[in-house]
Amino acid sequence: MNGRASPRHRRDRTARIAGIASALCFGLSAVISLLAPEGIDLGQWLLMLDPSLHAWLQRHAGGALWTGLIGPILVRPAWLLPAMAGALAATLAWTVSSGRRARR
Repeated sequence: MNGRASPRHRRDRTARIAGIASALCFGLSAVISLLAPEGIDLGQWLLMLDPSLHAWLQRHAGGALWTGLIGPILVRPAWLLPAMAGALAATLAWTVSSGRRARR
């Protein structure tokens, strides 16, 4: 053996890590939805956690990045971003664990 993990072992490890990440993201989404005041958006939630974060984001994320990406994300419900990350991680875990190989 050459000390390298087999492709199946790497795939299983990746699926496990993605599954754990999915569970953590969905858990964070649930905690935010339970602890945050009703109707709070992500920007307000982050401002409650760290007041200097909003100013830091505006300073370091230039005009187009702020108006095109970060600003629209910050007006979404606070629980939505971790839920989306959890859905992506769950999809990755399911896809990797299915074990299908790409045709060449």
